Formats: sequence, structure tokens, C-alpha cells
Amino acid sequence: MTTDIIDIKKHAKMQELRDMIDSLDAELLQLLAKRIDVIKQAGSYKKIHDLPELDEDRWQQVLKTRLEQAERLKLPPEFVTDLLELIHSYTLKIETDIKRQ
Repeated sequence: MTTDIIDIKKHAKMQELRDMIDSLDAELLQLLAKRIDVIKQAGSYKKIHDLPELDEDRWQQVLKTRLEQAERLKLPPEFVTDLLELIHSYTLKIETDIKRQ
């Protein structure tokens, strides 16, 4: 095989992998959008029933169970913790904004 044919095959495989990543990213974004919709509903419920934005016991339970799941999936716990904390921080912001309306 010439170098050109080998390079085309390598690049075709790379494009296939990139397409797969793009598809997974799209799925992640759709799930995040659905999650935010549910968070808004929870925020409205908390406002109506005068519940606090943060339920520390619930948050600790979520962390524990998600980290256990991450371990089973062989995901790095630091990555999962950082991701969950980022999502949680945004969740609290949404709920706080709703409560102030």
C-alpha cells in the first residue's frame, strides 16, 4: 500500500471516531436539557412549598450513589465528582432564581 492509501484509511477511522463522539455529545446535551427542565419543576415545587434549595442529606446521598455507579463503570471519581459538583452548582442557581421570582 502506498502512504496515501494508509493515510486515507487512518483518517477515515478518525472521522468515524469523531462522528461517534459528536453523536454522544448530542445525547449528553439532550439529557442535560431534560435534566434542567426537571430541575425547574423541582424549583417551582420548592418555591410553592417553601422548601430550601439545598437538601444536604439528599446531595450527599446523590454523591455517594453516583460515585458508586461511576466506580462500577470504571470512571475516574475525581472527574465524576467535579462534574456532579458543576451540575449541582448550576442546579442551585436555577432553583434560587426561581425562588426569587
